[in-house]
Amino acid sequence: MRTRVYVDGFNLYYGALKDTPFKWLNLVELTHQLLTAGHAVDKLNYFTARVSGASDPGAPARQHSMFGIFAQQCCSPRNFPTLFRAQQLQSQQTGK
Repeated sequence: MRTRVYVDGFNLYYGALKDTPFKWLNLVELTHQLLTAGHAVDKLNYFTARVSGASDPGAPARQHSMFGIFAQQCCSPRNFPTLFRAQQLQSQQTGK
């Protein structure tokens, strides 16, 4: 069965990862472990807001690295359309 997965990055971080050593999570592998037999991940969508870096200047760079890792894990930007659309919009707005 084709399965689409939607991850709320804010709730994942603050509900399960914050204050733990597990910051770099392989969402693809986690999804495969949580799904029952017969399910195949058709699309994995990760939703989050960009961190500002106001309280931690290194946070935006770490978040950007995390987005790159997600893209590598999922083989193609189309697996994270909202993420890459957000990056494209930010690039258009900032000229970067």
